[in-house]
Parts: sequence; structure tokens; C-alpha cells
Amino acid sequence: MKSFVSPFIPFLLAVIYLLNFTPALAVGVAQRISDREIIEGLAELKAGQKALNQRLDDMQIQMDKRLEAVDKRLDGMDKRLDGMDKRLDGMQVQMDKRLESVDKRLDMLQAIVIGGFGAILTSMLALVGFILWDRRTFIKPVQEETDELADKLAKSLTEERNQRMALEEELKKVKGVLKEWSQKQPELLNALQSAKIL
Repeated sequence: MKSFVSPFIPFLLAVIYLLNFTPALAVGVAQRISDREIIEGLAELKAGQKALNQRLDDMQIQMDKRLEAVDKRLDGMDKRLDGMDKRLDGMQVQMDKRLESVDKRLDMLQAIVIGGFGAILTSMLALVGFILWDRRTFIKPVQEETDELADKLAKSLTEERNQRMALEEELKKVKGVLKEWSQKQPELLNALQSAKIL
């Protein structure tokens, strides 16, 4: 590789040296311009500058007109936006009124519902009170009648027991009399024994 690079380097240096001095060889002598040509050139430049200034002024006027049109449009849009703001404010006021109306209605409905529940609860309590009072008034006469019947039954049982005791006493007396009689009459004794009375 050294053999290829070593002859190439001097050639490369020679090319770089030649390229550096090439622009210096291109310089030539300029022609002389007369004063008249300079004045005519300056006049042309002034006329071009005036035309350019006129074009810039015309463009400025057109830009001003366009900006005024844009300003008018923006003013129109501002008016429209103000109108929309007023409409939105009006709608907001209407919405607030409607919401207040709905709130009032809800409060009224809530009061009605609470009143209805209160009335139902009061009615139920009154019904329970009436039922308890009615039961007391209904039970009291029945209780009095049962107490009266119990007293009558107790009296009747006492009377029956007394009558039974009296009958038993009389039966004992009758048995005693029959026993005495049966001792005197044997036929009567056999009849009483077969009837299992004695």
C-alpha cells in the first residue's frame, strides 16, 4: 500500500497549488465609465426608486384598505358576539328562572309527599288507637257478662251441690228405711239386692 500512496501525494500537492492561483489569473482590466453614463444610470435608479416608492405607497394604501375592511369585519363580528353574549345572558337568565321554578316545584312536591306521609301515619295511628279503644269498649261488656255468668254458674253449682248433698242425705235415709224394712220382709231384701241398691 505504501507504493501506491507515495507517488500519489506529490501529484495531489501540485493540483492544490495550481487551483489556489487560478482566480488571480482571471482578473482583467475594466473599461472606463463616463460621467454621463453614471448620471444616466443614477437617473434610471432614481426613476426606478420613485416607481418602487409609488408601488410601495400603493401597496400601503391597499393594505390600509384591506386592514380597514378586516377591522370592519372584526367590528361586525364584535357586534355579533355582543349580540350573542346578550342572547346567552338572556338565555342564562331564563334558565335560572326555569331552574328556580323547578326548585320551587320540587320543594312543593317534597312538602306534599311529606304531608301525605304524615297524613297516612296519623291515620294509621288513629286507626290503631280506635281499634284499641273499640276492643276495650267491646271487651268490657263481654267481660262483665262473663263475670256475671261465672257468678251465676258458681251460684248454680253451689245450689246443685247443696241439692245433691241434700238428695244424698235423703237417699241415705231412704236406704236406711229400706234396709230396716227389708229385714222384716225377705222378698224386698232379694229385690233390693238384685237391683244392687243394697
